Amino acid sequence: MGGLGAVEVGGLGEALHQDIYLAGVWVAALEGTLEMADRMEDSEVLDAATRIAPTAHRTLNNAYWREQDGHHAFGILAGGGTNDNLTVWPAAAAAFGVFDQLRARLTLRRIAGDRISSDWGAHMLSTESPLYHPLQYNMGTVWPFVTGFASWGQYRYRRPWAGFHLMDAIKQMTFDFSLGRHGELFSGTFYEPLDQTVPHQFFATSMLVTPLLRGVFGWEPDAPNGRARLAPQLPADWPEAAVRGLRAGATTLDVEIVQEFGEGGGEQRVVIRGEGPPVEVDFVPDLPVGATGMRVNVEGTKVEGRAGAGARRRPGLAPLRVRVTEGQVVELVATWEGGLTVAPPRIDLEPGQRSGGPRVIDLVAGDDGWLLTVEGNAGREYDFALFGTAVDAEVVGGAAEVASDGNGGVRVRFSGDEGRVEARIHLTPKG
Repeated sequence: MGGLGAVEVGGLGEALHQDIYLAGVWVAALEGTLEMADRMEDSEVLDAATRIAPTAHRTLNNAYWREQDGHHAFGILAGGGTNDNLTVWPAAAAAFGVFDQLRARLTLRRIAGDRISSDWGAHMLSTESPLYHPLQYNMGTVWPFVTGFASWGQYRYRRPWAGFHLMDAIKQMTFDFSLGRHGELFSGTFYEPLDQTVPHQFFATSMLVTPLLRGVFGWEPDAPNGRARLAPQLPADWPEAAVRGLRAGATTLDVEIVQEFGEGGGEQRVVIRGEGPPVEVDFVPDLPVGATGMRVNVEGTKVEGRAGAGARRRPGLAPLRVRVTEGQVVELVATWEGGLTVAPPRIDLEPGQRSGGPRVIDLVAGDDGWLLTVEGNAGREYDFALFGTAVDAEVVGGAAEVASDGNGGVRVRFSGDEGRVEARIHLTPKG
């Protein structure tokens, strides 16, 4: 890696031995090396990677974890301690899928709040850190590049409500400043690029396409093995979507997705059309939180069985593997009972604005319903759209009031005069 890491300048890098970005890239690279060495029948490299990879993975997941803080540290210090600052950089390791699931979700929960995830993208460093400065390169500016990692990481661990607005922010940048281009970095306080920014950075531009395809559509090709993974997580308020020309080696796939949510359950219908050599597609349906009785009906091909979770230890259901051949139309229909999901907030950006939009921090199912955690500005009111089971809502933590929005969702008013407020809302089935 030649010493490449997250920090190039500033106090965050003081006495740093290794940062979590470098460590995450190293673990992901080892996993890729295992696959390539096996493919190339290079026993020497395969043996070395097999020996090193488990230790690297264990170190990443344990040495960087701060139990008392509930998130991964930024780095390991030269003296053996840790730099415990909350930064966006663990999201890169999350995007590569190299974190253990529970700890990944706890860190991503912290990253989802406005202290990291502003309306227009991810701050390098938490706004609550003593080192934070909204104009300093590594100390608080917003980079589209790392914003993409934050979005992709949220999707990787099945948290689409926290990932969509970050990707959507990069989309909006396309039209607000250098038309069709994405700037290198933005102010941490205002939605404006900094004077010293590179006006067209490829890193930034790539982070619109990557979380859209890898996150929203869940597309991961594996051309050497004639496979691909399709794990779509469309926003709950998108009734349908389509993407054409997905490549897996010489094979091209067109995919159409239609989804429907009802009080008793719902369905996700996926149609795949293939051109080129046969490819095995590992399909993962997107179930609402707490849904039960999932079934998948397959037409147009045979089911090859259930695929394993794979080297990246992806959370979610074990994929259903189907074979798609030239000119074939494959239809997969997943159905379920119950469950609840929340649409990601929509934030319309205006150049020069301050960050003040709503955030969905978490949605988890319990024995008697769901716990929805949201965040917003004190003194403001926001609507959160819910899909699936009809629910009653009660605030069980945080300074806020909740009521029905009249459309099956909830309207939350955050108390106080200033700052950000987090509220926990208990949702229980009506009746």
